[in-house]
Amino acid sequence: MKKTVLAIGFALLTLTALAALAEDNRGVITINGGNEAVYVGKPGKITPHKPPSHTIYSNFNSSSTNLYTSNTGWAISDGTVLGEEFTQGNSFVSPKTAKVHSITAALSLAGGTGENYVDLVKDCGGEPCEIDYTKKQTMCSALATVTQTFGQCCATVTTKCKSKVKKGKTYWIIMESKTTDNTFTVWNWSDASNDLGYDSYSLNDAAWASNGNSNPQGAFSVQ
Repeated sequence: MKKTVLAIGFALLTLTALAALAEDNRGVITINGGNEAVYVGKPGKITPHKPPSHTIYSNFNSSSTNLYTSNTGWAISDGTVLGEEFTQGNSFVSPKTAKVHSITAALSLAGGTGENYVDLVKDCGGEPCEIDYTKKQTMCSALATVTQTFGQCCATVTTKCKSKVKKGKTYWIIMESKTTDNTFTVWNWSDASNDLGYDSYSLNDAAWASNGNSNPQGAFSVQ
């Protein structure tokens, strides 16, 4: 559960923005250009939660006290708290054709108001399609309210999503902040056997930048 920074294996592992960010997120630093959040404070509270059931796809751990990594994740910010805007995207291949009714994710609060959008987006040539909110490319979008403090475990956040996925097709889960919203949330990394996969991010609304395959993914399930 306590994955160390040395075990990440990122080529971009450079420590930046190490200063404390705000009083309400002490013990949190950002690395890899601010893209990744790490909790370095005292061990947080562990509250058991059951993993999601009847899932189409899931990378949650099966242990109720170890659903995901509590101290590391992707930074999600509109720029107010971190000084830069980060939107995160992780992909999955649907194992079957099925109707989707919700998305569950491991989201924690590191600073600010504690909310971000959760989107299901189609794949466009190995990257997320443009987030257009027309259902042509953005299949669903919902605002998630995040209350668990980063460094703790194992609460999850579920948002509604009415859509359909097809077997063998690639889709993307996108985490983005509200515009002009003072928030810094974290998408906690998966701690399951299928925790690695494609990861992309957008910095300050720029085009998607890919970290490639075999990177840690945020914990989520589609059901």
